[in-house]
Amino acid sequence: MKGKLQELKVEEKPVGTALDNAGDQRGVVFPYHPRGGRYKLTFTEAQRACAEQDGILASAEQLHAAWRDGLDWCNAGWLRDGSVQYPVSQPREPCGGLGGASAGTGGGTASGGVRNYGYRHNAEERYDAFCFTSNLPGRVFFLKPLRPVPFSGAARACAARGAAVAKVGQLFAAWKLQLLDRCTAGWLADGSARYPIVNPRARCGGRRPGVRSLGFPDATRRLFGVYCYRAPGAPDPAPGGWGWGWAGGGGWAGGARDPAAWTPLRV
Repeated sequence: MKGKLQELKVEEKPVGTALDNAGDQRGVVFPYHPRGGRYKLTFTEAQRACAEQDGILASAEQLHAAWRDGLDWCNAGWLRDGSVQYPVSQPREPCGGLGGASAGTGGGTASGGVRNYGYRHNAEERYDAFCFTSNLPGRVFFLKPLRPVPFSGAARACAARGAAVAKVGQLFAAWKLQLLDRCTAGWLADGSARYPIVNPRARCGGRRPGVRSLGFPDATRRLFGVYCYRAPGAPDPAPGGWGWGWAGGGGWAGGARDPAAWTPLRV
């Protein structure tokens, strides 16, 4: 069975995928893998990865409901019960074939299904994770500084607004529950760059709603804005405006300004 997984072609989705309601609970299922790459997580590590992104491992029922709403993802991931599955809405050869039955929840026909590898060895085998999040008491917002920042500047940028860098689950929840729509990629807490699209349009990554992903860009060389999360009751930033610059006139490296030293400054 493990050999069968290794034969599957990993399908990259650089602009994300469309997700929707995950069953009776108001929330969203999202596939996740860390910076280290795909198929790197044991079951326990998958649980931890979802928790770090403000979620939990999805149940088989939640994944099935998400598939019925159009979730299509050709990479297998852990679920809460210890099984490994993946949803295919658009059948194709690298993703379990073009038709025929598919084991497990969801079944499967020529119209797709939830592919099921059954219960796997949770300490030895490694896959991605399917996470579920349904709670967003605060607010996610996109912060566009005067100029984009490297990942090291993201936390400082959000802190200047009384917020923290948003987690992946928080961005998905904001997209699903608060209809956050922004055609601009920004840093998230795990070092990935993503953006949420509620109303698909030209040059915004496809014809379907979803959270687009640019993967894990170089943290020092790539520059973006940042998605921040402000918790309920978080103290307002101190009075006064904020600008951007190099504190104390520093930030020089090799005769040029070092982007990592670009920081919010009170003005």
